[in-house]
Amino acid sequence: MAKKMAKKMRRFDSEDSFFAWADAGKEKCFEDGTYIYVPVLIDNGWKISADFATDCAKPETAVKRFFRTFSGVPELAEWEETVLESMEVNASGFVWSEYSDGYQEIDEKGKIHQWTYCIDNIGGENSWYVSVTLSGVYTGRFD
Repeated sequence: MAKKMAKKMRRFDSEDSFFAWADAGKEKCFEDGTYIYVPVLIDNGWKISADFATDCAKPETAVKRFFRTFSGVPELAEWEETVLESMEVNASGFVWSEYSDGYQEIDEKGKIHQWTYCIDNIGGENSWYVSVTLSGVYTGRFD
């Protein structure tokens, strides 16, 4: 089945609103037998989660497309270089499926501050899933 990228991202203010949308069948849109990947951003004020899928030959290209798609989200912009450098350091000859351990800490109020990313080869050689999650201080919104 052919795949293409939706032109606009979908923004949600909670995971609940995202799952309501996805459960209603909106996540998997079919037009004329074509599956449309929908870039999704969930931003609840404390945590930002963005994910994206694309077809291209290199995972680095997928990451660049991810950050271009979410260029209207300033909290994500500074992480492109970090993700690309991490990919370079962690590239050890395996088929690309990179899940970062990222970094996580729990503050005195029990809130989790973390950053993680994922780059996964999906559905064949030239299909990639990319996600970045930031919470707490890593969103740049909190000290």
